[in-house]
Amino acid sequence: MNKREVLQLIARFKIDRCPDCGGEEIQVHTDRFFIVNTTKKEAYEPVKEANSEDADVTEIVCRKCGSRITALQDIIIFKTAIMEQLKNHLKRQPINKEFLNYVEILETNLPSWLQSRTLDISTESTQQFS
Repeated sequence: MNKREVLQLIARFKIDRCPDCGGEEIQVHTDRFFIVNTTKKEAYEPVKEANSEDADVTEIVCRKCGSRITALQDIIIFKTAIMEQLKNHLKRQPINKEFLNYVEILETNLPSWLQSRTLDISTESTQQFS
């Protein structure tokens, strides 16, 4: 992930500050380590010594109070599921841009699709599973 993709991810998931202390600077650990100022919409990569953490660490932490942003687990689960779905569809590992584009499609199309559908919970539909 690069700076622009990190900022897009933060924007898409509407993370604008720490829910605990209101801090506007967060650390984003993905395949690389970034510090993001959510007010200024800026991201930077600190010096390489501070960036030597495990590449598998994926978290968003408030720089002010140190608390883990709670939406993170949802993001990880969501990203993993979407990446797996894209991987199966594309027959290869999707790139981050493809992931972000797919999230945007889901964000704009899925809510309207869900609103236009009703759940059929009649006894006829449930009897076929018993």
